[in-house]
Amino acid sequence: MARNGAIPEYVAVALKRANAVVWAVDTDTKDVVAKVGNIPPLESVIREIDDISSFFERGVHPDDLPEVEPLYRQIFDRERTQFGVDFRTHPDHCGAKWVHIDAYLMETDGDPLLVGVAWDITDRKRREQDLRDQKDRLEEFSGVLSHDLRNPIEVAAGHLELAKTKREDEHLEAVEKSLREMEALIDDLQAALSEGGPVVRGGAVSGVTTEQLDLKAVARGAWEAVETADATLSVEKATIRADRSSLRQLFENLFRNAVEHAGPDVTVTVGALDEQDGFYVADDGPGIPDGARDAVFERGYSTDDDGLGLGLYIVSQIADSAGWTITVTDNDAGGTRFEIADVRVS
Repeated sequence: MARNGAIPEYVAVALKRANAVVWAVDTDTKDVVAKVGNIPPLESVIREIDDISSFFERGVHPDDLPEVEPLYRQIFDRERTQFGVDFRTHPDHCGAKWVHIDAYLMETDGDPLLVGVAWDITDRKRREQDLRDQKDRLEEFSGVLSHDLRNPIEVAAGHLELAKTKREDEHLEAVEKSLREMEALIDDLQAALSEGGPVVRGGAVSGVTTEQLDLKAVARGAWEAVETADATLSVEKATIRADRSSLRQLFENLFRNAVEHAGPDVTVTVGALDEQDGFYVADDGPGIPDGARDAVFERGYSTDDDGLGLGLYIVSQIADSAGWTITVTDNDAGGTRFEIADVRVS
């Protein structure tokens, strides 16, 4: 490359159409001695950059400067002869863009120059982020699937064992019911995943409808789908406007959480909130320590070494996708109380 941008016109045109810039920096003066091409969103800044200091000041995001600047310094100090780097542009001067630079130390007419090419990789970074998001949704799908299918499978296995020793239709019907639940869950999770939203039954799937439901009936149905051992459920009479599948999945996870953490003989109570629209699910177990309450809804958080840390995370996702607010507090009778607000209960 000759100094002062002496480059064939067809090369300059090709660079502009490729949204790329070729540039050269004098390694002694640190001045930009040539630049050809353009990246349209960064045109004004590229035009104003005339030395390496202005590039650092106006072209590079402050958070990325600690990675970018040493690469140039190492070239100037002859500690390296080339580098490639991705970085974000300065938000105050260039907007939110990603740029990739490949740079090489070259001898031109006996003078050392740092020559490089830069191009806009914002679309590529966006695609990479989309792929990471998709990977996260697939991992979430796998985790929720294993978590929520575990219980229906256990129920089915238990009734099959009974059916082996005592041939009764009620056990076979229970197996069939559990298997239908698993099939419905798989369908709902796949639909939620394809929509790109939270992977919860019904919560993120287009076409979800709410209806007036008998709170006690939905809670009892969820209770029967969970291995509750000697636990006891008490439900106040009330009606609630919600999506049946989402509400049932929420109950199942809260009930399972109570039995797993409060003991097999826990008493669980469900009822309407007194001072606002909503309902609660409370147990008489040991409760949740104050310091852990902010973390219980986080994905992967569990006090059980063998736990997946998904149950209450799923609960929070269901509540969020339905527009409800969920909080955890102490139960008056001891234990834990989950309050779900912003849902009409009467």
